[in-house]
Amino acid sequence: MNNLPRKAKLILHNKLLLVHYIVFFIIIVFLYTRCYNKNSQITESNDTGFILNSKRSSNKSMLYCYLFVAVLTSPKGFLRRRAIRETWLNLQKTETVARFFIGVKDLNPVLLKDLANEQKNYGDLVFILNLKDSYQNLTQKLLKTLIWIHSNVNTEFVMKVDDDSFVRINVLFSELKKREEIGRIYWGYFRGSANVKRIGPWAEPSWYLSDHYLPYALGGGYVISSDLLPFICAASKYLQHYKSEDVSLGVWLAPAKLNYIHDIRFDTEFKSRGCNNKHIVSHKQEPEHMYEKYDQLLHKNKLCKVESSIMHPFDYDWNGPPSKCCKRNKTLQ
Repeated sequence: MNNLPRKAKLILHNKLLLVHYIVFFIIIVFLYTRCYNKNSQITESNDTGFILNSKRSSNKSMLYCYLFVAVLTSPKGFLRRRAIRETWLNLQKTETVARFFIGVKDLNPVLLKDLANEQKNYGDLVFILNLKDSYQNLTQKLLKTLIWIHSNVNTEFVMKVDDDSFVRINVLFSELKKREEIGRIYWGYFRGSANVKRIGPWAEPSWYLSDHYLPYALGGGYVISSDLLPFICAASKYLQHYKSEDVSLGVWLAPAKLNYIHDIRFDTEFKSRGCNNKHIVSHKQEPEHMYEKYDQLLHKNKLCKVESSIMHPFDYDWNGPPSKCCKRNKTLQ
């Protein structure tokens, strides 16, 4: 280099300086990206499933479907999950994706290992690492689930369902196709006259909005259109958490301009109203009931061995106050 002319030395020096700047820039970008990802994004793990993130995934990692089914389930609910996989999820396999959401904070190692094995076998679990799975945390679990869906799924509709519900997913799918142009759909079996609980495990000490709960779809199973997810997620840090997740969702969506659909084919009250061949969602079902209904649908093309009515449903009167909404009607089936 000492033998080079001065002009050549200068050119070489400038080139080396440029290379140093480029290397320095690449290092800075690499470090920034690693820190950014570590602090704000959580990714997929083959062994433990998914954990929640607050930012929308890239197009390559998004799940695409027409209907996304979010099943809220407990860590010990394997038999229920297996029954769902082997029964009603098989009624609609195209354009439908289902995931089971489980809080795994503070779980014992044996149960964690069982869940890891289940995830390895089925690949349909979503683990919420920073949530202890309990009835007291159901509202938080629902909110985290909706945030995860908004971040990771490109879908038209979202169904939230409990792991003890049987869904005629093919019928639900067909009904959604009829309503897909409506937008801002909140579809289920609604209550508006329920008294606010003041004692017991479901007491709501922070409720002050009205004498009754605001209208809400009962949590055994309901559907919202995906255009409501950004609304919920944008306000997530400011939302009040009530003990009941379904009551909470009703409050969160109350300010929105919604298309409410009350449907008596959603049997989602505190106990089953019986068995009707028109039901789309049947709550309070043990695994053996799911297998029975599935067998009936496959071989008899009907839901029930014998139709029964334990209590009558009610239609919802949207023209009056919520406290006057719901009177049971013996003519309804």
